[in-house]
Amino acid sequence: MTQLELATVQGANTVEVTAAIGALLDTRLGADVSVRVLPSDGHWEALRARLLAGTLDIGWICAATFAATLDADAPPPFELLAAPQWAGPCYHDAPCYFTDIVARAEHHATHIAALADARWVYNERGSLTGHLAVVDALDRGLAPDALESGSHPASVEALLDGRADVAAIDSTLYDYLRARRPELDQRLRVVCSLGPFASPPWIVSRRLPPALRTRLRDELCTLHEHAEGRAALAHGRLARFVAARADDYAAVAALIARAATLAPVLE
Repeated sequence: MTQLELATVQGANTVEVTAAIGALLDTRLGADVSVRVLPSDGHWEALRARLLAGTLDIGWICAATFAATLDADAPPPFELLAAPQWAGPCYHDAPCYFTDIVARAEHHATHIAALADARWVYNERGSLTGHLAVVDALDRGLAPDALESGSHPASVEALLDGRADVAAIDSTLYDYLRARRPELDQRLRVVCSLGPFASPPWIVSRRLPPALRTRLRDELCTLHEHAEGRAALAHGRLARFVAARADDYAAVAALIARAATLAPVLE
């Protein structure tokens, strides 16, 4: 039997849906393949390193992480598996997501430029939605005293407790938080959104046989066609998975390159 490992190194909104999809794949791939979903709490950096090394079979990674591999001299030890498409009108029936610029409710700015000198909090320096998109939009780095929180939920908490005035939050994660914490709509507001960006992809290790990689891709891209699959997708507010190409992430790679020339905090 072939035993596969699956993990997400994305936000809290991806944990439940990854587990549900993994369990469904385990039943649908047949008796010759099993799928084990690895816990990510406290271990996401190690899991990401394994995914990028091709030693972890299947994973959900940041769009920026994938885009950074496009200019590699040799093909990476993994390939695109599929791209998730979120449900909801703001996602335009496409595999994309956004950066929500979220401010404390008392701030009256209507565009990001008006917040350039505000007290910013971001999740981590390499995050597309949490930092790089902001640097690109402002055409400058954030102030040296900008707070690095470690995660999007921690950035939201920094806004709520007054340590920061504005944050850049992954739109899919903020949708997740708002659904669970209605008070956020009273205390915070979305000033604007940046994007769209190609959605964080699922990748698969090239060490797996090509036929198995094709089976996995086919299973993901047809989940929305049957009741069990739709139920699994609903755990993450996903509409479906679609086929993805490396070229889909070229714009993200270009944004990363621009941001690297602008932001002192990237040094």
